[in-house]
Amino acid sequence: MEFSLTLAIQLLIVALLMVVFAGVFNQIALRSDYIVAQDAVGQVSDSAKSAYASGPGSKLSVTVKIPESALMNSSYISNYTIDLYLASFGDVTAPLPFMVSGMWPNQTGTAIMEIENNGTDVIVRPALSLQVNMSNIYMVINKSSVSSNQTSVQLRNKMPVNYNVSPAIACSSALTCILNPGNIVNLDTTGSNSIQGYIVNVSSATVGIYAGHINFTAYPAVANPALPNATFILPITARVVQ
Repeated sequence: MEFSLTLAIQLLIVALLMVVFAGVFNQIALRSDYIVAQDAVGQVSDSAKSAYASGPGSKLSVTVKIPESALMNSSYISNYTIDLYLASFGDVTAPLPFMVSGMWPNQTGTAIMEIENNGTDVIVRPALSLQVNMSNIYMVINKSSVSSNQTSVQLRNKMPVNYNVSPAIACSSALTCILNPGNIVNLDTTGSNSIQGYIVNVSSATVGIYAGHINFTAYPAVANPALPNATFILPITARVVQ
């Protein structure tokens, strides 16, 4: 009986210590997230002040880290305030003496923010984050008039809003290049709808090394001056052998 009572007391002490340590660890994590959020808001605020002081047309970018506990749907950049909302803390804000507009990215983690003074207010927005799964296409293909040599390209939207992407492919006159799909596609912000796959078919009846490229033009599905349009190019090199 005495042994059982002693064991129960020891287990209770261990359980209490675990609760205490868990609470301390949680407080440390919350404090760490708050410091990271404060730094992110401070960097964006300081960059916005620099753009405002430099006058219309000034642009700059800053890399920030957004803590995992940030709720991006509850965070905002508008009027005279830059706000980052933490789930277990609340608002981390920076008031500004001038108008600011824009938005945070839709995901936590490291983000590149672009800041621009357009003469009316200072726009803060995530740098265009449409990602391609390769930096270039290099193909070694057999001489043939049949378009049977293909590779796949994947495009992912990591912006906080839907984007339309208009692709176009152009190649040397010695190549026949086909991109599928070749029409405008809409990329959502999350899940499989945020990803678009493309098939690139290349053929040639002439031995040699030839070049081409895919031109992706991206713009917000709903026009928004606070969000960037962009064009980026994926180079194609095709080596045609006998």
